[in-house]
Amino acid sequence: MHLPTRYRDFRPLPWMAKVVSLLLIAVCLIMGVVGVLLPIIPGVLFFFIAALLCTRVSQRAYHYAHANAWYRRHLDSWHRSNRLPVLSRLKIAGLLAIRSVADAIVSLGKMLARWRQRP
Repeated sequence: MHLPTRYRDFRPLPWMAKVVSLLLIAVCLIMGVVGVLLPIIPGVLFFFIAALLCTRVSQRAYHYAHANAWYRRHLDSWHRSNRLPVLSRLKIAGLLAIRSVADAIVSLGKMLARWRQRP
């Protein structure tokens, strides 16, 4: 498998970071599934974040993902956004996640209200 030079080095995380990453992967996968079911939440974004985290935990996932042209294209786009400070990117990501969850709750409430009004 031929990878560009910058994608050949797998740098594993420390074990504590792996545990946190696995928990975040689970949360992102759940949010991704919810995003597929509710069109308000961007499910693909959560699946991409889960894949990104998975590539930091597993060497096999790292090499598989980086051999995929679609993933590399989006990863390059992600790396080009490095102009923002990390704290700002985390704040934006957190606000987007909170907004997505809030919109999903509102949408779910409306759906339940319509379901209750059925004869």
